[in-house]
Amino acid sequence: MYPAPTPPPRAHLWWLPPLITTVLLIPGSIVLISLLGISAMALASCGADGCPRAEAYRGVGRAMLGAGLLPVVVGWLLPRRPTFTPARWTMLALYVVLFLVGAIALINTPMGV
Repeated sequence: MYPAPTPPPRAHLWWLPPLITTVLLIPGSIVLISLLGISAMALASCGADGCPRAEAYRGVGRAMLGAGLLPVVVGWLLPRRPTFTPARWTMLALYVVLFLVGAIALINTPMGV
């Protein structure tokens, strides 16, 4: 008879990078929602055609939120094997980079667009 196959090894503390990313997502989302909430007031010159400047600003914010959620979701969905530990830390670094790039893009969006 053949011996029973051994299960693949599980990574030690596999949950740490996704947890850090999730915890960083909470204040990042609060900042984003706050900036998007005041954007309509800061860019308000709405007429009959709507608010095109505020819509452009909100479009950047939506893209930033979507890009920020991607590394969080991928970090949690990666298999719990030691070979994926560097990928989890990469997702954490990617979230930080995407947040900084998105925040700079959101702050530097021209008011007249």
